[in-house]
Amino acid sequence: MGFAHIYLSIGTAVEHHSLYQYQFSGASSVMAGFIQTETPYYQPNPNAANSPYPTNSALNDPSYSSCLGGNCDALGLRVLNSKNINIYGAGLYSFFNNYSTACSTFPTPENCQSMIFSIEGSTSALVVYSLNTVGTTNMIVKDGTSLAVVSDNLATFAATIAYFTL
Repeated sequence: MGFAHIYLSIGTAVEHHSLYQYQFSGASSVMAGFIQTETPYYQPNPNAANSPYPTNSALNDPSYSSCLGGNCDALGLRVLNSKNINIYGAGLYSFFNNYSTACSTFPTPENCQSMIFSIEGSTSALVVYSLNTVGTTNMIVKDGTSLAVVSDNLATFAATIAYFTL
């Protein structure tokens, strides 16, 4: 008889990291609930893709080569070659661009960065309930293609998607 391993992350927050806030790379059977992120206030100066910390390919760090125009430093959530990922409540926030909040004023422009949630590779069985973003133009990007934009999902201060599956 085999045992299923389910990894849980409930009520966590990751803020101000340069490359990404959360990354699930080669992950399987993950349940994350009420995750909250906030990107660095200084971004994109310096550019996270090459400073202040070098990327590490052994950790599958992003190169940002497939960025959808503009600044996509410090992704809030990156899911790469993973399966059976369930996220119940995510707040992915980018309030600043070079210490200015002019890019995150409601209802627009919401362009502190071009993308904040990146799905890449052979990811499957991904479910997200209640995705909320601030300050980003493309809410969900899959392998360089935008799947959801802020202008289609304006709610209150945050843009909101109630349910997303892949």
